[in-house]
Amino acid sequence: MPGVMIVKDLLREQTTRLQEITEDLAPLEARLLLCHVLQCRREDLILKPDRQVSPEMQATYMAFIERRLAGEPIAKILGEKEFWGMPFKVTTETLDPRPDSETLIEAVLERGVGSKRILDLGTGSGCLLLSFLSELKDALGLGVDVSPAALKIAKANACNLELEQRAQFVLSDWGDNVNGEFDIIISNPPYISLADYNELAPSVRNYDPRLALLGGEDGLDCYRKIAPVIHKHLAHNGFFAIEFGIDQERPVENILEENKLRALEFRKDLAGTIRCIIGERR
Repeated sequence: MPGVMIVKDLLREQTTRLQEITEDLAPLEARLLLCHVLQCRREDLILKPDRQVSPEMQATYMAFIERRLAGEPIAKILGEKEFWGMPFKVTTETLDPRPDSETLIEAVLERGVGSKRILDLGTGSGCLLLSFLSELKDALGLGVDVSPAALKIAKANACNLELEQRAQFVLSDWGDNVNGEFDIIISNPPYISLADYNELAPSVRNYDPRLALLGGEDGLDCYRKIAPVIHKHLAHNGFFAIEFGIDQERPVENILEENKLRALEFRKDLAGTIRCIIGERR
């Protein structure tokens, strides 16, 4: 077992190793992992660079570093990912929240104010629904997912964010166990085609659930399933917001139109990619 080391030496050593795979993010990731081990804040590492790290804690830290070097996403190692400024618990049973999805939240918040009932189809970690509930103080939300493991994580996130009184989670294959009408329906369904899935980076394919990524042969299977659910459960004056992949806006719009839904606008993410569609019943 190694001898006692101090924080600044340990960080310097492991930052160099992480640069092999994370380049400019290496210093940040080295600190995040060490904070997780020491149960401290990042600023504590700066204020106390000569703090001693026990051999036992070093061993735990090194195990995390090895997992990162093997390609495991840091969010999966930490068991947490920040989204919309809040911490969300994540596991291999849930898709890591992506910054691109914040585009959908921004688009909805521009329209959705006051008391609203929200339906989240394929809720996963619950990040979309819970982010909306944190902003829309009078809203109530229902999140459905076909994965019991994902729902367990979503419920834990609701409790951690103190939103469990306004969020309900139900096991459902899209709309199977959904009743009533909703003012807002949101979804970030699986949209990766089979060909693209096989080309995904190992850090995604090996650690995010296949169920949350693969959208069938052409990546559009889930849109064909959720479009009739939206038409059935969307309130007369309500609207929906759906995320999709690169260059999928027209095929998704066509599927929606076939189910008597129409697009109001498309939204681009920070990279300039059309990322979500806002629409209503025809």
